[in-house]
Amino acid sequence: MAGTLYHYVLSVQWQQGNGLRSITNSGHVDRAPGGDRFKVFQDLLQHVVRVNAIPTTPVVLFYSLEKED
Repeated sequence: MAGTLYHYVLSVQWQQGNGLRSITNSGHVDRAPGGDRFKVFQDLLQHVVRVNAIPTTPVVLFYSLEKED
C-alpha cells in the first residue's frame, strides 16, 4: 500500500554557551495513510536533535506538516 507524502518545516532553538542557536529543517516524509501525525512530529524532532548534535532539549519555534497534492 502506498504511503502519503507530507511536506514538513521544523524550526527549533536551544541554549548553547552564552547564546541561542536555531535551525530550520524542511523536507518530505512518506507515511502510511491514517498515520499518527504526532508520531511524525516526534520522529522529526528526534532526527533534528541527533543530526545537529543539539546538547539540550530545544524549544520548537515553528512546525508545519502538510499533505502533498
